[in-house]
Amino acid sequence: MLGSMARLDSAALAPAVARFLGVGVVVGETRRVSGGASRETWLFDATSSDGVTHALVLRRDPGAFAGQTDRATEYGLLAAAAAAGVPVPTVRLLLEPGDNLGSGFVMDRIEGETIPRKILRD
Repeated sequence: MLGSMARLDSAALAPAVARFLGVGVVVGETRRVSGGASRETWLFDATSSDGVTHALVLRRDPGAFAGQTDRATEYGLLAAAAAAGVPVPTVRLLLEPGDNLGSGFVMDRIEGETIPRKILRD
């Protein structure tokens, strides 16, 4: 597990991302954003060896706490929603224990608003 939750090392994330983008992937700077309720949300770009840049999001648990739902559940729900035709970001990767990044998953980053109060107001 990463020592500091205030930072996410791009080099530590690259091997996991390489499982779906292939060898030679370069992960750019990671940026933690607000939102995500009790989960960490990190934005980053990853460039595959063919030069294509992918806008991605890492959703991760900050640590164990009472009432926690594993990120594998959220990953599965998003995959099921996509299979049913619901417009959701494509999930790409469920983190594994050997990634040493905690419990989380990577999905495509899409433009949009995620603040319920603002969505309901608009």
